[in-house]
Amino acid sequence: MNIDPATLGALIAAFIRASALAATAPVVGDTATPIRARLAFVIAITIGVGLNRPGVPLGELPMV
Repeated sequence: MNIDPATLGALIAAFIRASALAATAPVVGDTATPIRARLAFVIAITIGVGLNRPGVPLGELPMV
């Protein structure tokens, strides 16, 4: 598997958005939710969305 910079940018963008979702979601963002469950939630979203979205050049990452 070859991951080019655009795919890496898409994964980073998806990771940042999924992290923000996990912090604000009613059930997952609750302080009683274990950190491993939140991490698994974020990684599952990152892989599922990040690999299926169009690539994002690393130079444009702050604008995403």
